[in-house]
This record gives sequence, C-alpha cells and structure tokens, in this order.
Amino acid sequence: MARGWVQGLELRVLSERYLAGMEGEDSTDLRVARQRLQRTLDELAAAARRAGLKGASTLARQAALIREPQGVPSLEEFSKRFDADFHSQQELLDLYQTEYGQAPGAEAARRAARRRARLVQRQLELITELEGIVGEDLTLSSPLAAWFAPAIADRLHRADLFTVAQVVDRIRSVPRRWWSGIPGIGEGKGQRIRRFIEAHLGPIAAASVAPALPAPEASAPGGALGAISPARKELAVVPLERLHMPSDLSGEDGAFRAPVERCAIAARNDYDAVHTWLSTKSSELTQASYRREAERLLLWCVLQRKKALSSLTLDDALAYRDFIADPQPAAQWIGSKGVPRFAPLWRPFAGPLKVSSQKQALVILHGLFEWLISTGYTTINPFAGVRIQGATRPVAASTTAADTSGLEQDRAKRNRVLARTLPTAALKAVLEELPALEPGGRHRRMALVLRFLVSTGLRISELAAARRDHLEWIPPSQQGDGGWVLHVVGKRSRYREVPLPEDLVHALQSYLAARGLPDDLEHVPPGTYLIGKVDDLVLKLPSAGRMEVVDAAGGIETVTALPDGTPAYRGDGVRPQTIHHDLQRLFERVAQRLEGKDRLGAQRLRQASAHWLRHTSASTAVAAGVPLDVVGALLGHASLTTTSQYVHAESHRVAKEMKKLWKQLS
Repeated sequence: MARGWVQGLELRVLSERYLAGMEGEDSTDLRVARQRLQRTLDELAAAARRAGLKGASTLARQAALIREPQGVPSLEEFSKRFDADFHSQQELLDLYQTEYGQAPGAEAARRAARRRARLVQRQLELITELEGIVGEDLTLSSPLAAWFAPAIADRLHRADLFTVAQVVDRIRSVPRRWWSGIPGIGEGKGQRIRRFIEAHLGPIAAASVAPALPAPEASAPGGALGAISPARKELAVVPLERLHMPSDLSGEDGAFRAPVERCAIAARNDYDAVHTWLSTKSSELTQASYRREAERLLLWCVLQRKKALSSLTLDDALAYRDFIADPQPAAQWIGSKGVPRFAPLWRPFAGPLKVSSQKQALVILHGLFEWLISTGYTTINPFAGVRIQGATRPVAASTTAADTSGLEQDRAKRNRVLARTLPTAALKAVLEELPALEPGGRHRRMALVLRFLVSTGLRISELAAARRDHLEWIPPSQQGDGGWVLHVVGKRSRYREVPLPEDLVHALQSYLAARGLPDDLEHVPPGTYLIGKVDDLVLKLPSAGRMEVVDAAGGIETVTALPDGTPAYRGDGVRPQTIHHDLQRLFERVAQRLEGKDRLGAQRLRQASAHWLRHTSASTAVAAGVPLDVVGALLGHASLTTTSQYVHAESHRVAKEMKKLWKQLS
C-alpha cells in the first residue's frame, strides 16, 4: 500500500487494490483507507528511526508532496476544452492563469518531475530496506522516540511521558481527553496516537475502581491492557492496595501496639487492622468514606511522617490536623476529581479540606482508634481531644441562665436545623406538582420517593437500601390497628421500626405494579428493592455484566445485564445519589414555577437537598403535636436532645396557648 501511494496511485485505487476482501476492512470507505495508509506510513517511519536509517521523516510527511498534483491540468489538456481555432495561444494562456494561476515553465516542470522521481526512488529504496525489520512489535516498554516522529516524541517527553506504558496509563486515567495539558498535542494527534497504540496492543481499557481494600490481585483492572495498571507495590502516593510499607513503618512493632495475646483481631500490621475495621461497616457509602480517611492517614504516616500508624502520638495527630487543611506539597497530594483509582494521576485529595470535612475526618479517625483500642490492637488514641482550631465547642449537657454561651450555641444549632426545612407553602407546591409530572418511570419513582421521605423522615440511604423483606405486616390487635412496618437499620447501626401510612402503601403497590411486579406486597419477591430502576428504559450500551439504559427523558442509568443481553432492572435498586439528583430536578422545576409569586420559597427550594425532607418531616410532626419520644423513635435518634432541635413553635402560637393557661389560673 505504501509503495502504491509513493508511486502516485489514488487513495480510492489503493483501497480497492489492497483492502478489498480483508476481514474487518471496508474498501469503499475512504476514511478507513486513509487511516490504514497513515498507520502504515507511521509504522515504516518508526521502523526507520529504530534502525537509524535516514529519511524516516520523508515517509511520514512528504508522501503528498512527491506525488503529481491532482486536479490541475496541463496547458495542453486545458486547450482541449475549446475549439482548435477559437482562441490564440496567448488567450489560452490568459484563461489558464485566470483559472489555475501561473502555468509552470517547461524547464521548471522538468525540474519538478526529476525531483519527484528522485524522491520516489529514495522512498521505494527505503521501503525495501525496511521490509526486513518492520516486524518488530510495539510493547509497553517501547520508548516513544523509537516509534513516533521526533516532534511528537519531544512534546510527549516535555509532559514526562517517555514510554508507551506511560502514555497508556495517562489514557486510562483520562480516557476522554488524555492529551489535555500537553502543548502541541491536540485532539487530532491525540486520537491518532491512541489508534496507533491500540492497533498494536488492543483496546485501552479505562482504569478500574476498586472496592474497600482488596488484595492487590483483585484490584487489577480488566481489559487487554489491564496489566499496565500495575499491582506492583510502590513507596509513593498511590492507593493503599499498591503502597509498599517498609517493615519498620508497617506497625508490626508499633510503639503503642498492645500485647498480641490480648488482641481480638488477626492483624499482623496496621494495614490489616484498618482492613478489618473497614469490613465492619455494612454500608458501601460509609465504607468508602471511612476508607478515604484511613487511606489518607496511612499514606501521610508512611510518606510524610515516617511513622507507623500504631506509633502516632498527640503531636502527630495535631500535625495531621494541620496537614489536611492544606496538603503540601500539592503536586504530591492533590489531584483532579474524577480520576480513576489506580491511575497515575490519582491523588488522595482534590484540594484543601473544608472545615466541615476536616471535622468529619477527625471524627472518623477518632472512631478508628477507639475501635483499635477496644479490639486490643493498640493502647492509645492520639486523636482524643483533637479538634479543629476555632470550631464551636459542643453545647453544654445542661445549661443555666448564667451559661449564656451554651444557650447561644444551642440556639444557633437549632436555627441551623430549622434553616434546612422547607417552608409549608414550598412543600405544598412540590406535592401539588406531582400530578403534573409527565408519565414515565423516572417521574413515578420521584413521586413515590417524595411521599416516602415526607411521611417517614427516612434518610435517602435508608430508603435506597429498603427491600421487600424489610417490610412486615402487623395484624390489628388491642394495642393498635396494625399495618405495614418498615424495619430499618440506620446510622451507627441503630434499629428502628417505621410505620407506613395507608396512602403510602397504596402508592408503593401501584409503583411496584408499574415496574412489572405484583401489586400486592405479600407476593413481591423478598429481595426486591422498594425504589428501583426506571421501568421504561431502552438499551443504550451493553458491557460485561452491566449495561447502560436510557429513558424517554434522556436520563441514563446503569443496570445489571441478564445472560441473554436484556436488562434486569425490575428488582434492581438505585444509589442514594440517584434519589438526591431526582429530587433536586423536581425542586428546580417547582422553583421555576414559584419564581414570580414566592421568591423566598423558590430560593429555599434551590438551596434544598434531599436531607431537608427529613428535617421538614420531623419539624412538621413536632409542630403537629406528635410527642418528642415518638418523633425521636421514628427518626432513630439516640437522644431526645437531638429531637428537641425540631421544637420551634412560632411565638404567636406560644402566646396563644399560654393565654389559655393564664385564663384558667386567673
């Protein structure tokens, strides 16, 4: 194919001659032919560079120049358009120059022809020389300079990319626009480099995201190039699965390790202990949050503090508190959001932590060390008493009139909770919007979710986890009317029973029936999630064991694929984030409708999150006179102090009710 191109054959002719009949190639598609030709020329040029032969750049850049120009006739060919005696020679020359520009002189044309002939001959000789050595295979360890033009290789080198493996790692890290940030490499060159590598090594799979803290073998991603996301251990800022822990930093001989015979867990070192701690967390979201904080601390211990986690002191904990407020050096610790785990550009931080995130990190780490002490792994908690500087101290357990500070803090905390409730008018507008939603699975789900959260005060994580086998029918008795109850294991593994109102049960049964499930809760399969994937989905993109599906509104969700290639979404659940995003879309829709007549309500709806419905449900119940202990039990509060945050009777109602008492007393 390269020989034909050098000698001037048209791309169409080359395609018909060399691609026709080849499996997987379409000889009628000139785009395919052009890509195949360019790949061939690139490979020949790379082989010439590896062999030290001159002229490699000629193959890659000069092929179009040495071919006869197409579409520009000679003066003799041009004259045949007209009658032989109609124009003089000068008139013909003027017409030719008007249409095609200056006609080359005979001598200039002969010189150009000789130059093209020499270049053609040199290229043909170079191709002949390369036939014996072009068979060398591209590998992950191949240097870029041996396979790419010097200008391209230099640009990649300036981005610290020197081998094929490094380029592949970067592609896997940022598959959509891997070339971003590399001067001189735009989308065209970036896609061409990727196609060239994939032609030799196969498709480049995206980097995988690993579970909590698996063994290194389990974390290696799949795909033809899975091996280039190394399971090798490194002493660097990498995910814990790949972190090499020197024996003196592993915690096997930590300064505050308890005697082994008194340890209740089979942990040889700090990594094992953290792994066991994470395995006690049942929620995937909780496990991911706790893993992130433990991973950051372990990396900091080994790489920055040069100490084992089980050797940390109070001074170390204070230093770590300051570190998470501004992780430095930033290039080592801070990276972009969304970079897959095990990718070279992965970093444990996306930036300095906000104060709220710093507080959460310290709470989690305090809990980690309390657990390590309780299991007999270590003897001290270095994070005991460590708090964010300037943070508000907890409200006093009991306050007096003299404890002004405590009262102010209590009032501030109560106001923060109440600021996260929806005004009555805004909530009413949201409920009134439900019948106006367009038909479809997403909106059916949205309507049920809203009713569920307002009626029960569930957290969205609890609702997302709820299944049919968590429901129980309580028969009527002397103690009550009976009804359906949802068994919930919530925050800090606290168990509670949440009764469901009849209208919510009817709405749930209608929703399940719309998903193709029985409309009687008694006959719904036990493992069915109450909140499921939308039911009016069509296949979009299949993948191994999973598939993406899109609904009529254009929303995309990922579901399990059955062996026959169909989506298995009837019993599938959804992530809490899906519920959150659905509700935010609903809030925005209602906010737009309220904009002209209730600007405050519209503003609050735009600020609201799904968790606001829990606060709204609780405050509404308390305002309606439901006893605090009942509301606390419904929400799963450990203390009535927490529930009392929702006591916010309006001042005019307080005065009205007290006047009744004063009247009786007088």
